[in-house]
Amino acid sequence: MEFARRLDAALGAEGVLALMLEPQAVMISQAREPFPNPDATFDLSWIESFHADTASRRSYVSDALVRPDVQDQAIESFADLLDRLKSLGQVLAPSNVMPMLVPQVVILVKLAQRADDRIAPKVWRMASRFADYAGWMAQEMGSDETASRWTDQAVIFARLAGDNDAVAYAYVRRANIALYQHDARMTVNFAVLAQKTQCGSYVQRLACQREAQGYALAGDRHSYIKAMARAEGLLANEPDDEPQRVQLGSQRMSNPLRLAKGWSLHDLGLSEDAVPFLRDEYDATHASNRRARARIGARLALALAASHKLDKAAEVLEDILSGVRTIESATIRADLKSVNRILNRWHGDESVLRVSPILSAALMPSASIEG
Repeated sequence: MEFARRLDAALGAEGVLALMLEPQAVMISQAREPFPNPDATFDLSWIESFHADTASRRSYVSDALVRPDVQDQAIESFADLLDRLKSLGQVLAPSNVMPMLVPQVVILVKLAQRADDRIAPKVWRMASRFADYAGWMAQEMGSDETASRWTDQAVIFARLAGDNDAVAYAYVRRANIALYQHDARMTVNFAVLAQKTQCGSYVQRLACQREAQGYALAGDRHSYIKAMARAEGLLANEPDDEPQRVQLGSQRMSNPLRLAKGWSLHDLGLSEDAVPFLRDEYDATHASNRRARARIGARLALALAASHKLDKAAEVLEDILSGVRTIESATIRADLKSVNRILNRWHGDESVLRVSPILSAALMPSASIEG
């Protein structure tokens, strides 16, 4: 498939060769409801048993926490806690973050069950945000099945809260999982379903971005351009203070469309065109955001290597690989494996010889943090 995309780009074939390999890549007629039906209930026992060795089984809600004068302050504190956990997720392995994340979901569910009608929707919304982030961390740990299950839980909580934005965003998350599985058809399917869900412009824009990336993965440049244009239009008219947007997602990028364009151009076989977009986003991402910087850096190194700019690719790899060894990201490792395959074609190059040992070490299972 990768070779077909590069041939498409070289011949100006508009994805014809890639579509011959995957003719159903962008059909959306079979799109279906992937989440629990509206009458589904949450599975607290599954959440509690997710980490049997954490405090999740011992979590409880004291009588004081359900007092009306305490509840609003508690919700604000949980929001602050989630922001801090997301910051920790930028520098720690997901296996270190999950034991701190899961018990909060249990507490919030139990609090929502005891809360009055005024506060309960707020609590369910917060539980949805925590469950959504648990899905991100599960994906980073390399378990797409567990990530999808957490996303299902987030949808159930969001529906109890009456939060359509979170329901639509869950489709975006599923599209993200499909994108990393190199499943163009399902990436587009889920992105389209998100756009069919009533939600704000922020989530609509994210859905358009994912749709564009799905088309790019399929080699369909024409559909990619149209979907990306819709995303750009939504971003231009997106209010800065859209409610709840700050709590959706894992980490803000300085320019998410710029990153999506660079990502997509590489998938379209236009790696040299992708480099400036990825480079700008990489340079704009602060070194303290290790996970985000490593993710963008891995994709930048991949585009550089595919463009035969081996020395530049090696420079980026040397910059990010020390961080990769501590954050244990399955999604980043997937890109780095692709980089490694390309570099192996040029194993005699001086830059490749310099970076190959540390790249190989970063890809070894023993490179992860223990304890």
